[in-house]
Amino acid sequence: MCLQPCADPTTSGVWWRDDTRWSTYNEAMSATIKNAKQQRVHGGPTGSINLEVISSPAHPFGTQYSLNLDTMEQINIRTGMRRPVRIIDAGVPLLTNDGQNRPQGLNLLVHRREEDGRWVAFDPDQSRRIIQAAAAGPGILRMSDGSRQAGGGAEGMVLIFLSAMEQWIFTGSRWVKKEIRFELKSPPVVKTSRQVLFETFEHLRSETVISEAIRKKARPSVVFTTRSNPYLKSGSVLYERFITAAESVKLLETKQDSAPEDLTRSFANVLADINAACPAVELVFHGTNVANVESILQKGMDPTRRRSGGDYFGRTVLDSLRYCTPATCPRKMLAFFVLKATSWYRSSLTSVIVVQSVQFELPVAELILSSFGQ
Repeated sequence: MCLQPCADPTTSGVWWRDDTRWSTYNEAMSATIKNAKQQRVHGGPTGSINLEVISSPAHPFGTQYSLNLDTMEQINIRTGMRRPVRIIDAGVPLLTNDGQNRPQGLNLLVHRREEDGRWVAFDPDQSRRIIQAAAAGPGILRMSDGSRQAGGGAEGMVLIFLSAMEQWIFTGSRWVKKEIRFELKSPPVVKTSRQVLFETFEHLRSETVISEAIRKKARPSVVFTTRSNPYLKSGSVLYERFITAAESVKLLETKQDSAPEDLTRSFANVLADINAACPAVELVFHGTNVANVESILQKGMDPTRRRSGGDYFGRTVLDSLRYCTPATCPRKMLAFFVLKATSWYRSSLTSVIVVQSVQFELPVAELILSSFGQ
C-alpha cells in the first residue's frame, strides 16, 4: 500500500482510504458499519464484520474485505492489506483511528455506572485517556482514582478493560466492577438571529419587564393593569414582520459581543430610554377609540387610515392619554415596541415618535388605566 497525500474527509459518511483518495461505502454498507461500531463502542461482542465485495483502482473487479471495529481498518481477506476507515457523523468524526495511532472522536463522553444505577461522567482528563486508549485498540488502561498514595500498593488503582467496557477499582479489600459506556456529545445549539430576536422580544413583553418599563414612563399616581397581546405568537404575521425589520436594521450587531443572558437585560434597559442610539427598541403608547383596540392588537396599525405620513405614538402614558376615547374611566391604551431606525421614524418633539413603516411597529399590550393622576 502506497498512500499518496490527499485531504481528509469532512462531510458526513463512512469513508475508507484508497491509495490516492478517501472513498465512501454505499448507503447500505455505511449503515451496517455505523450500527456495528456503535454496538462495539457500547460493549458489543463483535470485533469485526465481513464487508461486501468492493472495487478500487487496485482491484477493479472487486475483492472481499472485512472491517476491524476496534482499529477501524478495512482488511483484504486474501492479502491481509489494511486501510484506515473513518466514520464522520454530522461533520464530526466518531471514535476511529486514522492509521497513525492518533485518536479521533473527542466528541464522545465517557460514563461509568455507579452502584445506585446513576451514570456519572469521568473527569475530562480521564475521559481523554480512555478515548485515546480505545482508539488505539482493545487492551487494558491503568489509571488512579486520585486517592492512591505513593507506596500505597493497589489502593485506588483503576483498570479499564476496553474490550469488555468495564472499570475495576481496588478499594483496599476488594475489586469493584463498574460498567462504562461512550456517548456522543450533543452538538452545540446554534440559534439563528431570528430565534434570538424572538426570545428577546418574548422576554421584553413579559408581564414583569413590560410593567416595569411602563412604570418608568408613567407618573407615580397613574394606576394601570396590562393585558399582553394574545395574538402575538411565533410565526404570526405581525411578529415575523417585526423580526424581519429588526434584522434589516442590524439590531443584534450592536450587541453581538453580549452574552445571551445580558442581551435581554440590555434591551430592557433601553425600552424606556428616549435618548438611546439607533438602532434600538423603544416602548411607546398609542391612544385611540376603544373600538379599535382589539383590531390593532390582532392586525397592527392600518396605514390607509393615516391622516399624515406615519403613525403617531406618545413616549409616555400621559402623552397619549388625551387621544383615548371615550374619555371615561377606565380608559384603554395600546403599548407598542417600535424600532428606532433613522430612515423609518422621526421625533419632531420629545413627546412624540412618528413611524412611517408598519413593519417597525409591534403592538405588545393593552393598558387599562383606572387612575390618571394628571
